[in-house]
Amino acid sequence: MEINSMLKDVLLNILNEEYMKGGEILFDIKKVYDHCNAKEKTHFYSNLIFILTHLEFKEEEAKKHWERILERYYFFGKLLKRDISLRLALVDYFTSDYRLLKNPIIIEMFLYEVTEKNALMDELTGLYNYRYLKSAIDAERKRSKRYNMPFSLIFMDLDNLKDINDTFGHSMGDYALRCIAETIRIHKRTEDIACRYGGDEFVMLLPQTKRDGAFECVNRIRNEVERHCNKGEFHLTLSAGISEFPEDSEDLEELIRMADQALYQAKCLGKNSVVCKSGTSNN
Repeated sequence: MEINSMLKDVLLNILNEEYMKGGEILFDIKKVYDHCNAKEKTHFYSNLIFILTHLEFKEEEAKKHWERILERYYFFGKLLKRDISLRLALVDYFTSDYRLLKNPIIIEMFLYEVTEKNALMDELTGLYNYRYLKSAIDAERKRSKRYNMPFSLIFMDLDNLKDINDTFGHSMGDYALRCIAETIRIHKRTEDIACRYGGDEFVMLLPQTKRDGAFECVNRIRNEVERHCNKGEFHLTLSAGISEFPEDSEDLEELIRMADQALYQAKCLGKNSVVCKSGTSNN
């Protein structure tokens, strides 16, 4: 599910204050909704329910669930003649009335967030991993089709990593991977998603970007790697391939295959090159 990251942070901060503020957080949540713009309001309650339970609902259905959870919250408070936790009402509702949680486990939200984040990150480079990439591409495909916008995929491969490992050792190979990752991180936009695909391959997902924009982006990265990630005999370069949704394909597997094929063509040009599926190249 696509979550507004800023809205998520605001709601998490409010929920974390419940132990101090009690029922006041319900007014805080309402204030957040009132200050949302029209677009944010179209998925506010679905985001809220997902943050609390990881259950996915359409916005209209999520709003009805939220209203019923609040009814349960106030009913229990009146019955017990004391403040109760919002989580108590929520768990009771989804286990008793609307039975979607059969055996819920209680865990601190902060710990869950950290665990979930670590499960989606590549330990060596600090970029997202392949698991995250799959969900991100699928979410971007849905968003692009909904708003009729393109996005581009960039497949990058570190040239001669095996030679680096054999000549200088695996610690220098790890350094090379971290150097590539840091260069990508510096030169990507905030909305771009960078992942380590596996081994010496990296992938970037560029929302609202056609292949020409992706070509300029990866060329900046390629040039920076060549200029700044080299030490004496240690010579580091990368090659890249680009595909564009929906221009090249609307099928995600085919789109990935096309970017990988363009990367292979870049390697065949003599490495340190970029090739678009359309045939544009640079080296």
